[in-house]
Amino acid sequence: MRFSSPVDVGGKGVALVAALGIAANLATAGFLMRADRENLNVRATLVHSLIDATSCAAVLLSGVIVAATGF
Repeated sequence: MRFSSPVDVGGKGVALVAALGIAANLATAGFLMRADRENLNVRATLVHSLIDATSCAAVLLSGVIVAATGF
């Protein structure tokens, strides 16, 4: 049913949650940068957090576009 009658997406809410995601992932990355960088698990988690922050930035951009254009 959702495909035939989609629900409107609130751009401001999407942007807010994405901004919180960016903050959380960058805080995690900052913590991990002070940790043992020789540990493979720490390095993998650091890279994962940075990639998550990047994807949140893309979601933030899409939320801003939806809020600005209504599309």
